[in-house]
Amino acid sequence: AQAINVHHGLEIHTDPRLRELNQGQVEGLTASQIRARFPGLLERLNTDLTSVHLPGGETFDELQDRAWAALRDVMGAHPTSIVAVVAHMWTIKVIVARILGAPLSATWHFTVAPGSLTIIGYEWGRLSVLNLNDTHHLACCVLRAACWNGTRTT
Repeated sequence: AQAINVHHGLEIHTDPRLRELNQGQVEGLTASQIRARFPGLLERLNTDLTSVHLPGGETFDELQDRAWAALRDVMGAHPTSIVAVVAHMWTIKVIVARILGAPLSATWHFTVAPGSLTIIGYEWGRLSVLNLNDTHHLACCVLRAACWNGTRTT
C-alpha cells in the first residue's frame, strides 16, 4: 500500500479482514513437511477447499467470508470512488471466485502473482473482474534488477 501511496499521498486504512489466509501450523512448511505432519491434508485441499480446516488456522470459507465483508464495507464507504485495496494471493483469489460465482476449487485454475494488479469494477449493482493478475508494470523492475546485479544479457 505504501508503494502505491508514494504517488498519491492519501491516508492508508487497514482492515484485518483483508489479511492473507491464516495457515496456522502449515505456515512456512514445504509440501513434504505438510505430508509428514498432516497426512492427507494436501489431497483434501486439492479436492475440496471448502471442507478443509487448516490445523491452527482457518478455512477457505472463513477467509472468503471475512474478505468479502471487508470489500463490501469499502464499497459502501466509497460508492463512487476509485479505491486501491491491497491484499495477498488467497484473499484476492477467494474474492474473485465470489464475484464470478465460482466454487472455491476454481481458485486452483488461476494465478495471482506477487505485486500483480487485479481490477474489479462495479456497475449496475454488479461486481465484475476487469483485469486479473496483470504484471505488465513489473517488467521494468525485473529488467532493472537484472541490470543492477549483472545478470542482464541483452
